[in-house]
Amino acid sequence: MKVNGVTQPIYDPVKGFPLPELNPGDTVAIEYTIKPNEPIPTTPITHFATLKYKVTDPIRGDVSYAENTETLSINVISDKISVVKKVDKAFAVAGEKLHYTITVVNSGNVIKNDLIFKDPIPEGATFVSNSVKIDGVSYPVYHPEIGFALRSLTPDNDLTIFDVKVN
Repeated sequence: MKVNGVTQPIYDPVKGFPLPELNPGDTVAIEYTIKPNEPIPTTPITHFATLKYKVTDPIRGDVSYAENTETLSINVISDKISVVKKVDKAFAVAGEKLHYTITVVNSGNVIKNDLIFKDPIPEGATFVSNSVKIDGVSYPVYHPEIGFALRSLTPDNDLTIFDVKVN
């Protein structure tokens, strides 16, 4: 919290704090920082401040007033994305296929673009050609070790599936 560029460590914008006396034409600058809560809100953060003050009227004496600032609306961007990898077996023998399912989830609130998926094939296994499927659609030329582009993700999910053969 700063008032006129001076740090005020004990001032609290929620509880309020005193400002210096303002003569006609004077200004005071108040600065502070807020941060969005977790989880990120899905609606904009709206915020305004209130200034309470008294004016000494020669007839009425001290008169109290309150003025609100304009309401600000801040859209909070959540860039969260998660990638979960599962395999269909806990044990396998040579020659057997392992079926991997990788779920990419856009749990944020904005579209994710330019996604590149890459997954090195584990030692002792060989990639099974023509096994990449995305949302059930086969992509025969895709190879997870080389990497490939995924479509843009809106705040929903996408599935990537491929097989490897145990050597």
